[in-house]
Amino acid sequence: MSDNRDLLDFLRQNNESWITAKTLAMKLAVSERTVKSKIAQLRKNNIEIESGPKGYRIKGNFDTPEISEYLPDNAGQRSSWLIRKLIKAKKPLNIYDLSGQLYINEVELRKELKKLTSEFSNFDLRLIREGDFYHVDGEEENKRKLLSSMIYHELNGTLLNEKAIQKYFPEVDVKTVADILRQSAKVADIKFDSFNFSNLLLHLVIMLDRSDKIAFVAEKNQISNPVVKSIVTKLNQRTNYHLSDEDIKQLTKMIQLLSDIHSADLPQDSQLNNLFKRIVAFVRKTYNLDLDEELFKNRFLPHLLRLIARFKNNNTVHNPLAENIKNSSPTIYECATLIAYEIKKELGIAVSEEEIAFIALHVGNIVTEQIRNENKVICQLLIPEYHNNAQNAVSLLDHKFGNDLVILNTVSSETDLLAETQLVVVVDSKQIIKKHQFVQVSSFLLPGDINKIQKAINQIKDANSAHKLQKGLDKFTSAANFITENHTRTAHEVIHFISERFLQEKIVAKDFEEQIWERERLSSTAFGSVAIPHAINYHARLSQWFIYINEKGVEWGNQRVYLIIMLASSPKDEKRFRQVFDELSEVIINDNKVAKLSRCNSYQEFIKEIIKIE
Repeated sequence: MSDNRDLLDFLRQNNESWITAKTLAMKLAVSERTVKSKIAQLRKNNIEIESGPKGYRIKGNFDTPEISEYLPDNAGQRSSWLIRKLIKAKKPLNIYDLSGQLYINEVELRKELKKLTSEFSNFDLRLIREGDFYHVDGEEENKRKLLSSMIYHELNGTLLNEKAIQKYFPEVDVKTVADILRQSAKVADIKFDSFNFSNLLLHLVIMLDRSDKIAFVAEKNQISNPVVKSIVTKLNQRTNYHLSDEDIKQLTKMIQLLSDIHSADLPQDSQLNNLFKRIVAFVRKTYNLDLDEELFKNRFLPHLLRLIARFKNNNTVHNPLAENIKNSSPTIYECATLIAYEIKKELGIAVSEEEIAFIALHVGNIVTEQIRNENKVICQLLIPEYHNNAQNAVSLLDHKFGNDLVILNTVSSETDLLAETQLVVVVDSKQIIKKHQFVQVSSFLLPGDINKIQKAINQIKDANSAHKLQKGLDKFTSAANFITENHTRTAHEVIHFISERFLQEKIVAKDFEEQIWERERLSSTAFGSVAIPHAINYHARLSQWFIYINEKGVEWGNQRVYLIIMLASSPKDEKRFRQVFDELSEVIINDNKVAKLSRCNSYQEFIKEIIKIE
């Protein structure tokens, strides 16, 4: 079943919606025939997968087996298995023993081991071959970093928790270690959020798994950090594990990083204070979003200080939700990328995609609230006046739909309805409204009434989004800037081709292609199966989109994309850019929609499909 784990993971993560075979094929970079074969194999393993006209959907819950329960059976899975095996080995491993365990010949296995050299070198480790024996040479701390990185990678966007850690380390009593960590933090009156707690727990479990169960006990009186002191004491009392002096130093450093920085006052002329001012101004100019400077500073400063400390100590951070955040909230992620760009310019720190995803979490609420306010539906209530019934109805509606509606006022006559009103809520009446969309509800707002209003709100928002997208397409695209291909292409080839087209049409300057790559180097512009390459700054002479479809898909960073929309933006349209991105975001987060768009053979067919309301 292990070779079908990618399909199983994707179905589980999207278990509330139907997914077509075409969408699954795109996500897994395989043919639709292979998808159907994988589905059949999963069903043979008693995994219930429903099928119908809309595609496939997993039924119920399914727990993946423990890591030790199966052996890998393809090159990608073998790489992870071999790295883990080599790192955990107490002595060099024999090639013939490994080939016997993996059921592949020794020659092929040597080739695969050779390819792992770069994986180890990324963590300052060396894979050493001595005849038929292999072992990993390097600092223990780097081995642990690699092991931690692999686990986060294999989680594939799912949350790290005690259950997941236990699957990777069956010999460690993770529940006991987690209890010790919680109790020790409580003693010191320190609170960790769920993500930092799980991350700290993982590193502690890795330490214990790789430590020797020896009689040595650290001198607790020499441990200054109260949390670490409590952890060491309780581990000695309740387990057979003992942390070394080096382990204690590392653990102390990690806990201090998470607990020492809560708030800080910055001098007005400090580098960090100037950075915050630049970020707020840059995001406002580039993205037409207003980050409340003081609120943003209070929320983001602790994370920024930790980011700087990690950079100085050459520490990495893992964010298992990075890909999910990026693909589900492209607008927020793009805003976070702009902030990363300013951090790099001001502090010289290259911010990783996982760090950018953390920034997105910090700015997400601010950005979401502004976007929500901009997209609220304008509403009036048509209601007969009787005592305080109108005021009560407004209060009920505002409580239920405050995030979606702007209630202008209440009226008792259709003649008082305003032209800009998008939805009329008719209360306690069967009156038909001729010039506006309307719903008829009771003043008690029963469950059926709430459903009717929500449905109307969704219809209006979908129609508004389609209308805005249509306007953007009419203004910025044409059949001349649309192409479909069925040839193998690289991201460099596609970007170069479109950049040259824009240059020939005098839309952009000669440095446009380099500007595109400057943005790509910050973080890939691939969101799921779609890439939206664009420059950070708006220097184009005209604003244009180029639509490129490749049926075979294009390798874009670590993803495969089938639809590429390159954006060239001029200064006069800078306020429109974020709206364009918002509208495209609504499309690209819908995998089934992207699958349909990727099958379009003409510009007219593409336009018709992208604005279709489903």
